[in-house]
Amino acid sequence: MVNLIRNLEITLQNMKDAYTSREEVPFWATKLLTPTFMAVAILTTIPPPGPTRVIVGMTAFTSLWLYVLTHWMAGPAFFMDAIFMISITVRWMLMCLTGAPEIDYYQNSKTATKLDTMRLDTSEQGFGRDFPITTAGRILLNRYISDMVRKYAFCAFWPAQQASAATIDFGSLPMLHQHLLVAAQLIRDGLMLDSEYRKASLLCVGLYLSTPDRWPGLFGSPADLYTIFRHMFTRSGEVVASALGAEKGSLMYRYTKLYVGFLVSGVQHYACPLLIPSLRYGWGMFWQMPAYAAVITAEDLIKHYGKKAGIRDDRYVWTAYWMTLIYALPVGYVSDIGGFAGVCAT
Repeated sequence: MVNLIRNLEITLQNMKDAYTSREEVPFWATKLLTPTFMAVAILTTIPPPGPTRVIVGMTAFTSLWLYVLTHWMAGPAFFMDAIFMISITVRWMLMCLTGAPEIDYYQNSKTATKLDTMRLDTSEQGFGRDFPITTAGRILLNRYISDMVRKYAFCAFWPAQQASAATIDFGSLPMLHQHLLVAAQLIRDGLMLDSEYRKASLLCVGLYLSTPDRWPGLFGSPADLYTIFRHMFTRSGEVVASALGAEKGSLMYRYTKLYVGFLVSGVQHYACPLLIPSLRYGWGMFWQMPAYAAVITAEDLIKHYGKKAGIRDDRYVWTAYWMTLIYALPVGYVSDIGGFAGVCAT
């Protein structure tokens, strides 16, 4: 037993030494890592559902992450790749460790879609030939709006004397400026996510892997954005809540799903500081997500006691304040790693 503990200590120390002596990720790896993770996720579903698939997949993903985290570190340009890599891993785990995609994800008579040229090239249900044109147009419009927000909102409150600085201590800026900068960056990040989603829809529809009606708006109706409750990662929370025997509809089920979902999301976001270190703001990438869960709990309490007091407005008008307060954590992280370097220089 003593030898086992000693060997474990040596292994952990070796991993720590490797982690602290990492090199800059090679250029070829920046282009191939995300496709490699996607290829592993696809290829490891070739074995039939069962222990073999799980062992092969977990071995492949664990080996990839151990090598990447102990050999390489990256810069701010690798931010989205880190998010994609961990998201692919977590998604694979949720599908293959808690079930099998062949069984859990299937089309029924209501969701099945026939993938044929006639369906794709007609205007059925308002889609068809106009889809690539309107989607490409929205991507360009998003880019234009984002540039306008950057130029006239974000850069208006960014410290002009440090416009070209590699890093900025975001926490040292005036509180009002922090809130305004975060609000502007929230808009820009939302437009960026919407554009990436639309690019994926163009690719999948263009390759006849899907149909336009399978790609509704990423954020739904603007009227639905009054609470961050709709931005939670529910699947992992449902798995844990069910494992604990919580009854659907109960408070235990609701809040287990809520907190576990956001904790899993926090782990996903912490992949960025693991690859792109930040001593001051790294942990903020994780803690932002449990903070959202705490705010949702506060929202529920306010709504509950508001109803008792005769207040029937279901909207959470103060969500915008909390969003800018908490979202300052990832914005501060991006600032600390140099993600905004030169963004206001021109």
